[in-house]
Amino acid sequence: MQPAMALFMVAFGFALAPTAVGFRLKSSAYSNESLADPEAELAAEEELAEPYAEKVAAPAPGPVTLYVMRHAEGCHNMKADWYYHAHKGLKGWRDPTLTAHGKVQAEAAQEFFKTLNSESIEHVFTSPMRRAQQTAILALRGTQFENMPLQVAPFANEAGHIDVVSTIENKPTSPAFQNCLFAKEASTYGDRGNEPNLQRCIFRSATCQVKDDNSGLKYSDESKETDPQEFANWVTSTHPNSNVLLATHSNWARKAGLRNENGSKVDWGSVYKVVLAPGQDIHDAVQQATRMFSGTPKDDPVWGKTVGNANTNPECMADITLKEACLKELGEAVYYS
Repeated sequence: MQPAMALFMVAFGFALAPTAVGFRLKSSAYSNESLADPEAELAAEEELAEPYAEKVAAPAPGPVTLYVMRHAEGCHNMKADWYYHAHKGLKGWRDPTLTAHGKVQAEAAQEFFKTLNSESIEHVFTSPMRRAQQTAILALRGTQFENMPLQVAPFANEAGHIDVVSTIENKPTSPAFQNCLFAKEASTYGDRGNEPNLQRCIFRSATCQVKDDNSGLKYSDESKETDPQEFANWVTSTHPNSNVLLATHSNWARKAGLRNENGSKVDWGSVYKVVLAPGQDIHDAVQQATRMFSGTPKDDPVWGKTVGNANTNPECMADITLKEACLKELGEAVYYS
């Protein structure tokens, strides 16, 4: 609009109202309706402005190249006393950490990620469990993806959340409690664990903040078991035409159809490449999956399953000490919330 025309309009009682596509005229002092009924004018203006309201168009769904990584060994993967496991079952501590072997398993994947170009991974998602977050942090350290923001993703948690089989190792603590733990583990994980970009949430409908405004998808109380298909639908609608890394769990992979050649669970720290098409059944996509990094099998003679009792393992017991300290600092409600 020319400056002279704009001055003419203002001089004669016209205001310029911004819209998503420019400006529109809005009558002010010379409106008979405004003198007679200001509320009527306001209603009329709101009705007129509605079509001009700025709207963000939902992206068109598109294919996603997904790298699925199983977390490394956690304390819950170790053996313990038959009557009590400090990191598993119905009575232990929530959200188990990685074992010493698990940290090595996660770090082993660094060599694979170094072989990828910088465009190969554009988003890094993890499940809400700390062991998946820890695995992603260690696996990407020293690579071109080291400082990429981490985000907790909907539909990426471990299976086993149905009430009758709900067990401690598959329940995260609250975001604040996880932040407390990561702050105390800064010597191992740096500041990646409690950075602002790590958008944690507990996957309950009332508190989960990870939701796509366009699709409305989020984790709900009615869908407590992990759901790879929902994740596939979500990621192809919210991050179309992108390359994504997901640090998740063996039962998530198994439900998606990913297994070892002998039918067993995928190995700790292993990475599979799956190309997802919008609306595609994830099981069909998995049929064409490529194993990019083999990871560490349980029976590996050096870095496989940790021998011993999880209830006395130094790494696992140190994690309980950290949780006791955070519990004292934050209170029991924060641990459970």
